[in-house]
Amino acid sequence: MSPFVPPCPLRNRRGEVRRVGVEIEFAGMSLEAAADAVRAAFGGEARRDHEHRFTVATDLGEFDVTYDTHLLSNQPAGGSAEASPLVKGVKGAVDWVVRQLGGSVLPLEVSTPPIPADRLGELNRLEAELRARHAEGTRSSPLNAFALHFNPEAADPRDPACVVRTLRAFLLLYQWLFRAENIDLTRRLMPFINPFPEEYARLVIDPSYAPDVARLADDYVAHNPTRNRPLDLLPILAFNVPGLLDRPELDGQKVRARPTFHYRLPNSGIDEPGWSIADEWGRWVLVERLAADTELSERFAREYLGWESTLIGYLGDRWVKHVAEEWVPLLQG
Repeated sequence: MSPFVPPCPLRNRRGEVRRVGVEIEFAGMSLEAAADAVRAAFGGEARRDHEHRFTVATDLGEFDVTYDTHLLSNQPAGGSAEASPLVKGVKGAVDWVVRQLGGSVLPLEVSTPPIPADRLGELNRLEAELRARHAEGTRSSPLNAFALHFNPEAADPRDPACVVRTLRAFLLLYQWLFRAENIDLTRRLMPFINPFPEEYARLVIDPSYAPDVARLADDYVAHNPTRNRPLDLLPILAFNVPGLLDRPELDGQKVRARPTFHYRLPNSGIDEPGWSIADEWGRWVLVERLAADTELSERFAREYLGWESTLIGYLGDRWVKHVAEEWVPLLQG
């Protein structure tokens, strides 16, 4: 299997190896089989927290194995005696669907604990165990909008310049990443990874954009009142700005504040020959390498801002090919 390249930088501002959480969605097996895959990969003990979720305790930390359905994962085993008849009725209907269809149709998700980046290679064992149990990924069905998410700890989550550099680098590479990832049609049609508005992208890409954390949060929420972006910054902004998630523009978005970026773009290709979590991680590391090179990022930004002044110009093959030929090799080298 492919090796995991180190993030850039490897360590956070405290000198500790940065941690990365990973979420992988799939289908094709029961919840019990998915929990068994985690236990086979890492050892430890599996416990059933409630009807539709297992936790597997390992030396890396606790893995969550769930049906990827908020109605299910937020309900305790057996339901609540205080739940309204309507809630009980809805939960009963969903439970019936689970009993009838299980993992053959409903998406499953394995969420890892925050893993030290120098131990990410151990995820190859999980990938192998899921494949051995015939996990099905994004392209196994036209209905599957399955994804692979990375939650890399920011090197300095309290520094708005660190956040802006990473977002700027992502926006500069976004069109190339979208093509390189070969995003599935169903996922393109669903709202989960809607692109950043071009007006906001150009605001952030401009090298003169250097907001404090309050303005960064204000600008972000004004243009992106949603978690449905390929790089979701709401977790790290909420970590820095108390009360951010209470703003009416966000309309109760379900986000957990944490000092991480939330990269949501890749498909889940767990059943595809040649696909690997490590290769998808490697594309994210290119974003971090660009963010870490201020001079290169500024040159790239000025070229982007001087390119054709229409959105069509950025979406066309000419720009993507230019990035692939001129900029990606610099980051890979």
